[in-house]
Amino acid sequence: MPYNLNTIVLRHRAKALKLSITAIVAVMILVMWTAVGISIYYSRETALAQMRSNASNLAFAFDDEVKLTLDSVAATMDALANRMRAKRSDMNIYEWSHEIPITTGPIIEGGIIAPNGMLISSTESPDQKPIDLSDRPHIRIQLDGKFKGLSIGPPVISRVHSQISGVTRWIIPISERVETKDGRFLGVLDLVLSPAQLTNLYKSINLGESGIISLVSLDKITLARFGKNSPEGLDGIGQSTGNRVPILAAKDAPGFYTSTSVIDHITRIYSFLRVADYPLVVSVGLGYDEGLASWRTNAITILVLAAAATLLLGGLTLYITREIDRRKLRDIELADERSKLQDAIECISQAFVIWDKDDRLVLCNEAFRQLYPKSARYMHPGLSFEELVRYNLADGAYKDAIGHEEQWLAKHIRRYRHGVGIGELSLSDGRQILITNRYMKSGGLAALCTDVTTLVQTREALQKALAAAESVNHAKTLFLANMSHELRTPLNAVIGFSELIRDQALGPVGVPAYAEYAKDIHDSGEHLLELINNVLDLSRIEVDKFDLNEETVEIGELARSAVQTVRVQAGKKSITLEIRLPEEPAGLRADTLRLRQILINLLANAIKFTPEGGRVTLSFTASPTAAVFAVADTGIGMSPGEIAVATEPFRQIENAMIKLHEGVGLGLSLAKHMTEMHGGTLEIESEKGVGTTVRIVLPPERILRGPKASAAA
Repeated sequence: MPYNLNTIVLRHRAKALKLSITAIVAVMILVMWTAVGISIYYSRETALAQMRSNASNLAFAFDDEVKLTLDSVAATMDALANRMRAKRSDMNIYEWSHEIPITTGPIIEGGIIAPNGMLISSTESPDQKPIDLSDRPHIRIQLDGKFKGLSIGPPVISRVHSQISGVTRWIIPISERVETKDGRFLGVLDLVLSPAQLTNLYKSINLGESGIISLVSLDKITLARFGKNSPEGLDGIGQSTGNRVPILAAKDAPGFYTSTSVIDHITRIYSFLRVADYPLVVSVGLGYDEGLASWRTNAITILVLAAAATLLLGGLTLYITREIDRRKLRDIELADERSKLQDAIECISQAFVIWDKDDRLVLCNEAFRQLYPKSARYMHPGLSFEELVRYNLADGAYKDAIGHEEQWLAKHIRRYRHGVGIGELSLSDGRQILITNRYMKSGGLAALCTDVTTLVQTREALQKALAAAESVNHAKTLFLANMSHELRTPLNAVIGFSELIRDQALGPVGVPAYAEYAKDIHDSGEHLLELINNVLDLSRIEVDKFDLNEETVEIGELARSAVQTVRVQAGKKSITLEIRLPEEPAGLRADTLRLRQILINLLANAIKFTPEGGRVTLSFTASPTAAVFAVADTGIGMSPGEIAVATEPFRQIENAMIKLHEGVGLGLSLAKHMTEMHGGTLEIESEKGVGTTVRIVLPPERILRGPKASAAA
């Protein structure tokens, strides 16, 4: 009966949950489609507003350009009218065009019409034959005397140009009646504009596939119409626009309208503007469909995404409702799986425990209970980690916690919550436990506890043996230091007396060969003293008794001193020594003696392993990040493995050339140690058969005066 009642409760809960989810999804879909509709509407309005703004800006720009052009034409008209009044009978505009820049810019032709309507002079020909132009509307209105000022006529085909060249071309005529001061009619001045040269605006902007720029008269006649397919402005020239632009523009009121053109039957959004002081209207039209193409694409994309989201939500709702139906079965299956998992972890020999994301016990095996036998009775699912630790503290289970339990507890819990990995725990009964923690995807923690008491004891024994070995090595180092010191005193005497005999300071020796023998004794003693000094320095470094005597070091003086020391050695092999220093003097804060020893060791090594006739270069550079000494040679070079060997004390690379030279392999090792004592690093870059470059890189805080640039010196 309880089982049946539980089943009924689960079914009612599942049904209520499914209804709630379905209602929520329905509301979400409704809200989403409402938002989609609003978004599409406002994005369309935004696109149209952007088109209107673009068209308006272009209309204003075109208006400025046309106004400037017509003002220029009016100025030319005034100049020619004054010339006509002055010349009267001798009105030869062809000759005037050579004195006055008439046919410039958009003006391509000019002429003078006599009072009888005959063209008597033209810029096209010096011997213009009379042509009757009295039928032209813009000429007739001037001959009748009913109009004063500039008259802009409808586009026509130039008769003058056609008669002279036989080529047809469209023109925009502009005329003005010219009279004397006493009112005598002298004639009509006629200037002709080229539609193609009326504006260059369309060339510098992208109007799209169907965008146009138009110049229209107030009587609805198209004077020029520029577009992608008509860069000369001849598309629809002379035709009626058939729209309401002139009517609206006659009120000097700029504005917008949407209309389908009677010329090409394309619907556009137009922005129009009346040209100040002239009976013209500029109009910019942008393709309606073209301007909304991006909006349509976005709208379709939004609709598709909304439809997909609707299908997804519907599918998700169906999936969730089915999952709710399976919930009861999954609960039963989870209980079964929990039982199987418990059986599995009991098979693990080490202690194993799982905590959930809230630090509560999920399950543990018997081995974990045996770790804390006194607290085993409390280990049930739901027990918190802190509670278990407090039970163990009360039983004195933790060796390190005795006497300061609360402090140890806080530290232990903090390490548990923030630390993942491996840790050790000492128990009061002497056992050492290695704890390995791993976080699970659920946020819980799995821990494996291993008894490593034997391993810890072994580790402690190894540590004692290592300490003993280090003590022996330290004693060896002290012995070498003492022996080196004891050997230097008699060796200095040998070197001193052999130098007296070699130089025959107290008088000539009886047998000359003795002086040669003394020289050999002196050279061998010097070499042996150098080796002893190197061993002594290395010993002092190892026992940490090597101190730096820091002072101001002048780079130029230091470099020249080091090179001078090895110059004889280089001369024996005809090796060129080169120094490259900054143009500006530079200084360092360092131990002069040790820095000089570093450079001498590097230079000596470079000379030693460079064949005869080679080159060794010592350079110095300084930057905001480091001060760098570099010793580069053209010697035999080293492989990466040989570089590692070369920096170890008492180690030498095994090759034929090295066997020709003396040494115990301390030069690079000492240079490396002394560089590190200055806070720097020793870097080696080498290539077999090419050469080696060794760099001493010192920290920037040792630079006293930084050079502006490096240059060869």
